Amino acid sequence: MKDTFFGNREKVYKVKKPFQTEIERWKKLNKENHFSSYDYIFHVLKIKEVNPDILFAFLNLFWPEFVMHKDRVFLKEEFELEKFEELEKRKENVEYWINLVLISPYFENDDAEEEKAKSLSESIAKIWQTKLENDFFDRKFNVLCYSKPENGDFGLTFYQTKYEKPQPST
Repeated sequence: MKDTFFGNREKVYKVKKPFQTEIERWKKLNKENHFSSYDYIFHVLKIKEVNPDILFAFLNLFWPEFVMHKDRVFLKEEFELEKFEELEKRKENVEYWINLVLISPYFENDDAEEEKAKSLSESIAKIWQTKLENDFFDRKFNVLCYSKPENGDFGLTFYQTKYEKPQPST
């Protein structure tokens, strides 16, 4: 089982990876050339003819922009006023549901779909926690990994602790 380490100013996080990524296989094959993950990105963009603007979409997933509405914090990409109003009428934890992002669809039909979705969700959750602490230092947030294995759903969400309500088990 391979471990990945990453961290913020004060913490180092350890994320277990029970799989080998294509990047790791590619780096091993190209070991004598000292290729890095950055070289792999370049290689995939060029060989697969992927528009490099996808990098900005990834940036937004990993380091998102937030908007505020009625003292609530939301992912800018996910916020819709109609959805907010509907969830508020139903007395739901509006932040929890609007900020829920599923990661599992990115790994559809992958051999290690569940493990990769869980691992990426955990990593992004830690990054979002750091971003939220940085942007909203006077607020407290719960950043949670979301898991519904019976549906194949894995992802993450966040909400302010002051709006905490019991949620379905994740």
